[in-house]
Amino acid sequence: MTISPKQLRQYKLIVLLSTGKPVRKDTLFQEMDCSEPTFTRDLREVREEFQAGIKFNKATSKYQLADKGSLTPKLLSYMRDVL
Repeated sequence: MTISPKQLRQYKLIVLLSTGKPVRKDTLFQEMDCSEPTFTRDLREVREEFQAGIKFNKATSKYQLADKGSLTPKLLSYMRDVL
């Protein structure tokens, strides 16, 4: 199965945050290999599409998945397999 570069970035974002632990903003940029505006768009789309509660802590500059929304364990497993 072939996925688009956009889907690949979004899957990486979701998988990195799915542990529930805070992840540094720089780490996300590096892993997703994208610019800040692209990251912001992908983040917004993930929040909207999956109703995911992704919070940002300004003091630590870290993102954290606070609410998985419609991200089921089966869907997360699929995303990990694709990566």
